[in-house]
Amino acid sequence: FDEGNFPAVEMIELTTGKKWKISDKGDYTKYPMSYPFGGVVFSPDSKQVAYGWSVERYEGKNFIWQTEIHLVNVDGSENQVMVSDTLIYTVTDWSGDGKYLLGYKATLLRFRQDKNEKNQLYLISIQDKSEKLIADLGNRKIESASFTNDGKFVVFNAQAEFKSENYDIYSVPIDGGTPTPLITNREYDSGPKRIP
Repeated sequence: FDEGNFPAVEMIELTTGKKWKISDKGDYTKYPMSYPFGGVVFSPDSKQVAYGWSVERYEGKNFIWQTEIHLVNVDGSENQVMVSDTLIYTVTDWSGDGKYLLGYKATLLRFRQDKNEKNQLYLISIQDKSEKLIADLGNRKIESASFTNDGKFVVFNAQAEFKSENYDIYSVPIDGGTPTPLITNREYDSGPKRIP
C-alpha cells in the first residue's frame, strides 16, 4: 500500500525495485473518501491480484461505508469489481484451482461489537462473480480464513462466543454446513494459513 493522503495498492518487483500501482488512487482528504481495505491475495498462477477497497460517503445526512473486492492483472490492467456491499467485506484467500475467492463479510462496526451483527464466510466465483454462503457464525467474530490444500475445506479461527477474547479453530466444507471445531481451549488460537 502506498501511504499518504492518496493511497493505492502497489506492486514491488523485488529483484529490480520497480514499483507500480495496480489500483485507482484513493483519497483521504475529502468525501467520498476511498482507500485500500481488507486484504490482498494472489491467484495461484500469480498473474492476478484480488484486493479490498473501501469507499466512505454521505447520502444527505446518512453515512455510507461501502466495501469492495477487486480483481486486477498484476500489471494493473483489467481492474474489475467482483463484489460490493455496505457490510465489511474482506478477501482472505484464493482457491488452489483458481475458481474461487474466499471472503469474510461482517456487520461489525468500528471500535465495537454488537450482539446483532453477522459474521459470514463466502465463496466468490471468479467466473461469474456469484457469492455462496458457506458458514454463518452469527455474532462471533471471524479473524482469518484459508482454503485447505485439497480445496475441499475452509479452515478459520473465530471467537468461541460473543465478545470472547478466546478464539478457536474450525473447518467447514466448501459446500457449506455447520463448522466443525478443530482446536478448542482457553487460549487465543491464531488463524491457520495454507502452505502451497
